[in-house]
Amino acid sequence: MSLRNIRKIYGGNTLPKPDESSDDEYEPLYAKNSVKPQFSNLLLSSPSESVEESPELNESEHSEEVEVEKVKKKKKKGRKNKKSKGRGGLKLEGSEQMDEIDKSVMEVNAILGKPPPATPPKPEAKIDIAQVLFGINIRNLNVTYELRRLFGPEVDDEVKRTRGRVPNLRRCQKPVIIPKESDFLRSDGPSMSLKNRENGYSYFTFDHSKEYQKKHLTYLLLTDHRMSNSTFTPIDGSFMHIEARLEAADFLFFGEEYSMGNTLIEQIIAYMQSVFHPSFNLGDTKTRLEYKYIENRPFHIAILKYIHLLTNKACHRTALELAKVLLNLDPTDPLAILFIIDTLALRAREHQWLVDAVAYWSQERDAEYMFNLQYSNAMAKYHLALKDCSVDKSEACQLLQRAILRFPLVALKLLEIVNESEHSRLGGHPLFRIPFEHRMSENIRDLYYLYASFTSSRWREPSILEWFVSTVVETADLYNKEIEIQEEAKRLANQCSNLFHQIPNQVQRHICVIRSMSNLLVEGAVIPDVPLTRFSDPIPPNTTVDRYGYTRLSSNYSTLQRFFGSVVPESPDAQRNDENRRPGSLGALITSFFTSLQINEGLGNENANGHAMADSDNSDFD
Repeated sequence: MSLRNIRKIYGGNTLPKPDESSDDEYEPLYAKNSVKPQFSNLLLSSPSESVEESPELNESEHSEEVEVEKVKKKKKKGRKNKKSKGRGGLKLEGSEQMDEIDKSVMEVNAILGKPPPATPPKPEAKIDIAQVLFGINIRNLNVTYELRRLFGPEVDDEVKRTRGRVPNLRRCQKPVIIPKESDFLRSDGPSMSLKNRENGYSYFTFDHSKEYQKKHLTYLLLTDHRMSNSTFTPIDGSFMHIEARLEAADFLFFGEEYSMGNTLIEQIIAYMQSVFHPSFNLGDTKTRLEYKYIENRPFHIAILKYIHLLTNKACHRTALELAKVLLNLDPTDPLAILFIIDTLALRAREHQWLVDAVAYWSQERDAEYMFNLQYSNAMAKYHLALKDCSVDKSEACQLLQRAILRFPLVALKLLEIVNESEHSRLGGHPLFRIPFEHRMSENIRDLYYLYASFTSSRWREPSILEWFVSTVVETADLYNKEIEIQEEAKRLANQCSNLFHQIPNQVQRHICVIRSMSNLLVEGAVIPDVPLTRFSDPIPPNTTVDRYGYTRLSSNYSTLQRFFGSVVPESPDAQRNDENRRPGSLGALITSFFTSLQINEGLGNENANGHAMADSDNSDFD
């Protein structure tokens, strides 16, 4: 078959340029179907046709050779830039499209006007360190989860899990502290309301009904004077008087009835959380329940007692989370949570959190003057160095040396508890005699001993004890050798003696709350002497807000009672009865707060002639 016929069937050697209008419609010649007749190639060509068409054949062959050479040259020159040329074509194509888009945008702007300039991107929000440190993990508020982690799930829980999946509705529930439902939750008692919202913070208060106010006033008069003519009646569970139950729990703790006292504290917390306002959220760091309101104080006191009871059960993680809750509810720390929170963090093995928290408090609360934070921070740093070899232990040693120079008596108390041999050897060292030269208060020394008793279990760990004793010995040697160390220690001791003449009121309130549980928490420890006040409201702050006039009514009655007491002396029997009713005695006092109190007390009522004293209804406390 001739080359001419082959070209007619399959087309020429060169491909025509694609149509610029559309890339999709282009189809090469070799892909097109032939339209020639079926037997057209069988026809013989005449000599004249072959002669006539030979020049065309030569021209086509020549053109094919030229095109092949051009293709080879192009391959040699631009094989490496093949991709870039392809991209260049796309860019040109895109630029033409962009031109059309720009024209259309300009036309629209001419009709509707130019759009406003784009707003600059917002800067990244700064991380709130307080939110990170004191954010509440709702799961850790419930002690059930920690008990399950420590001791494993109960058999009943395993049966419930095998029956099916827990409904998702439970995940929407608010955080609770005591997941308990009992009949006493239907009792009458205080309620909660939203006081106001300010700067993103929500302030809540507990409210007293008129009936509650009447019973609470009678309770205040009774606890102030312990009247000898009071009689007792059985418990009436239809009324929930929070303050009386707190008082009863303290008397149970004095009598070493810890199980019953713990049950009473749990009932108080369970009831108070059952009357929470719908907007009150323990997990929100912007929820406030200020201690300055008299009605809010029982909740703070009950939670603090519950924290100590939890940590006595080895539920340290839950106790730490509840301590953060109290700090969030009232950042002024009226119950000195900072005095115990470092111990809770050490017991819960939250060393990194403690280091970060102390760094934060050093800027916000002058943590360098808090002896417990300084010693606990040094221990937490050393624990982190033991876990990570890349962390230098010298920083922990420097922190501990600084703490020893500022508070040498704390180190001496720790040695007395954890290592008696070193205590006897270093007890007479001049470094540890400095606090006595500055006439440090005995209550402050008892406070040091209380901290040493709280944290002694962590200082007794072999690795920590070896490091602690070696650092104390090294610091004592430096004190003997360097005069600068001696001057620095005396300066710091003088500074502490000027700052701490007596125990701060916040710490005194904390001690009043845990005094009844002292034998349970730290056996054999000496509790500092604090003023004896009402257990449900220890050492009221100067910023007290009394919305219902309890303080005024109670003080007026106290003045009148003291006047009559000076006129008519008490009999010996009455004095013995008062002695039997003192907080430290057992017997009648424990029984009295187990029962309701019925007292014929004159309360102010309006008469036609003015105000007169009349017999009130029987008042029942439970």
